[in-house]
Amino acid sequence: MSLRPSQPSSTRRRGITLVEVVLSSLVLAFVATGAVRLLVSVVGRREAAVRDTTGAMLAEQMLAEAMARAFESPVAGRNAEFGRSVPETAAAGWGAFDDCDDFDGWTASPPVSAHGVALDGLAGWTRSVSVDYVTAANPDLADPGPTDVKRITVTVEFQGRPVATRVGCRSWAGQRTVEAP
Repeated sequence: MSLRPSQPSSTRRRGITLVEVVLSSLVLAFVATGAVRLLVSVVGRREAAVRDTTGAMLAEQMLAEAMARAFESPVAGRNAEFGRSVPETAAAGWGAFDDCDDFDGWTASPPVSAHGVALDGLAGWTRSVSVDYVTAANPDLADPGPTDVKRITVTVEFQGRPVATRVGCRSWAGQRTVEAP
């Protein structure tokens, strides 16, 4: 039987045990999981902020277009018609609308320009408008009309979910008010 000479403990080679490898792998997995969750959260919040900003801009732009139109059609006269006339319905976009109630029932997905051309990069977005007669005393309640005030509501959705709504009132006297979002 041969005996091996023992080496002093300072020169002995030490290796990593299986337990140390497993424990360090678990710690690394927890840290990596936390980092991925943080990254997903940051990206999700950024996407939500971009979506909210885009929706607000689309709603405000369409509301501004509707509010800039006359209260009644200059051709038809006071309380003669509500909504689009035949030539306005035949137009590709909303550029031919001559009064604010022509926007009633307007919807486009994806949103389009005044000439009916789809706006770039807005697939999945829908922009719609409703116009109702209301009274100055109670602009939140639709009135069968005709009255001297119309409420214009613009709603923007992304993939079927509402993102932004803007409301404005247009009066016969030319006054315009926009409700804060």
